[in-house]
Amino acid sequence: MSVANPGNRVPLVQFLTRKQALVQAYAYAIVRDFQTAEDVYQEVALRVAECWDELPAGDGLERWLKEATRRKALEARRKLKRQLTLSPEVLALVEPHFIERPRVNDPRKELRAVMAGCVEKLERAARTAVQARYAENRSCDEIAAELRRPVQGVYALLKRARLALAECAERAQAAQA
Repeated sequence: MSVANPGNRVPLVQFLTRKQALVQAYAYAIVRDFQTAEDVYQEVALRVAECWDELPAGDGLERWLKEATRRKALEARRKLKRQLTLSPEVLALVEPHFIERPRVNDPRKELRAVMAGCVEKLERAARTAVQARYAENRSCDEIAAELRRPVQGVYALLKRARLALAECAERAQAAQA
């Protein structure tokens, strides 16, 4: 029993963390007990760690994980001598949903893209001030020194920039609708 070599630990931990809820949910669908589903996840995670360097990549890894989870959950259910509450037909219907699918429309990503486009449309001084204040979290005093303006001038510049960004974002959203 060997655990993955040290160079592969970060991807291993990231993978196991990303798949924990999915494995536990699939195991729970089979065993119908939260604690047992957590135990199944622990056993599957240990098996993944032991075999990490030999596991297939991509979709092969997803299929391997699904099958390993199914087998461990069925084994756990037999150990508990519980009745299967879901028929094999229902389990077959659940299986295709095991693999995560990327979100088609992520509103936050769309909003970030709209705002990035709107920021690009600002005048250079306003763009610099917005970038410094909101992306770099710099103070208005620092921005005033960089732009060689009074602090009150930076406040006014940021206020006008926020208004322009709001109008630009509203126009972009109206155009998408």
